[in-house]
Amino acid sequence: MLPSLKSVYKNINSSRILFAVLTAIFLAASIPPYYKLFSVPHNPRDTQLLMQCLDLEWMKKAFWECVIYNHYQPPLFFNFFLGGVYKISPGLIHPLFYSLSLGLSLLSLWALIWLCERLNLSRWITLIVGLSYIFQPSRIELEHFVFYTAPCLFSLTFSLYFFRRFMDRNRTIDFLFFSIFSAALTLMNSSFHYVWAIGAILFALFLAPARNMQLKITAAAVCLLVLVVPLKNFFVFGFLGSSSCAGFVLADRINVPQDIKEAHLSKGEVSTVFVENGRDCRILPYKQFPIPEKFKNIQSLTQPVKDYAPPGVRTWSPQRVINYNHYSSLEANKLLIKDSLWLVKKYPSYYWEVTKYQVGKFFSLEGKGETLVSLWMKIQGWVFLLCFPLGAIFFLSRIKQTLQDPSQKLILILLYHLAYSLFIGILICCGDGERYRYPFETCYLLMAGFLLNELWVKLLRRG
Repeated sequence: MLPSLKSVYKNINSSRILFAVLTAIFLAASIPPYYKLFSVPHNPRDTQLLMQCLDLEWMKKAFWECVIYNHYQPPLFFNFFLGGVYKISPGLIHPLFYSLSLGLSLLSLWALIWLCERLNLSRWITLIVGLSYIFQPSRIELEHFVFYTAPCLFSLTFSLYFFRRFMDRNRTIDFLFFSIFSAALTLMNSSFHYVWAIGAILFALFLAPARNMQLKITAAAVCLLVLVVPLKNFFVFGFLGSSSCAGFVLADRINVPQDIKEAHLSKGEVSTVFVENGRDCRILPYKQFPIPEKFKNIQSLTQPVKDYAPPGVRTWSPQRVINYNHYSSLEANKLLIKDSLWLVKKYPSYYWEVTKYQVGKFFSLEGKGETLVSLWMKIQGWVFLLCFPLGAIFFLSRIKQTLQDPSQKLILILLYHLAYSLFIGILICCGDGERYRYPFETCYLLMAGFLLNELWVKLLRRG
């Protein structure tokens, strides 16, 4: 039976009201002075404290050189975009990033509401999901920090938006945008591995209502785009990857006592780099690894420090911070990966000890004090913790229906992203757990909203 025109109009009207209400609340919660109560200071020079970013003056003087010879982090955000803006006009960074962060977060909110409606969530649950996004402490803290967290959240949310449209219409343009937003994440943030992006694109192709040659060509073209940075690094530096930071991350993760490391060093089982330095910046100025002749004129590969740091930060001198893009990082990275994996096999208990700690960090379960904010973060953390296992159980219990219903197929791609977030944020990385989760925030909110809606529907049927 077709719905009446009156009910259709009522649904459209209530949808517009919900969009308007949540947009107004978002803007009210995102403008100073309220915002300054939570926000990290929005200072373009803060980027000089980040190991992911090259020195701004280097990028201004040798922009393309810094983009091509950057190996520590994919170049799309920190070096291509940030460096390009600084080269054109340094004074643009502050207003541009403030408005960009605000705009991307608002667009992400709109896409989130739209996706809630396509999942057939009730108005009240959609409102709860929207408010949870707006007042998320990690959004308030990270949104305006000159970092790739807000752009990553936006890219992943809009990849979901175009995935849902693709499932409805099977149009190549929707699949193309889904794939491009997925590719952008790997070109922006090393946490999004190129294998993850290629897997997401092929998974969406598998779930397509109908697979034609246009879709296959589009998938192949975007997969090649995903591989641009790894292939560049392979031909320039000799390693197939988008970032040379894996060893430093793993070395940070292996919490083996120093005396055990030194005992294995004396036997020649681990390297001096791992035992004496690990992630410590001392490996860079020591220049333990000779720089090849072809790189000796590349400033970002040969200068051990960046030229600026605010007072009070650990530096080599009052005006300098480490350059993790130094050539020695490439060689140190190889040794750190080898030593870290060897120690994980030798002492798995230390690895799992850190893993338990990382679960609490990732889901914000370790908030101190009993403030309303810390209590909310803990409640939400436990809800998010249950999202993947409960979502997987839901899928397994309704496989046939899920594979046939376009709205249910969105659950599959959400499970794919949630599984990856748990892998990278809990099993691989260490510290900054909430920051690793933040790009996946809309995935967790959508899954939580969907499961809550399913529970509500069942309770109503029983009543």
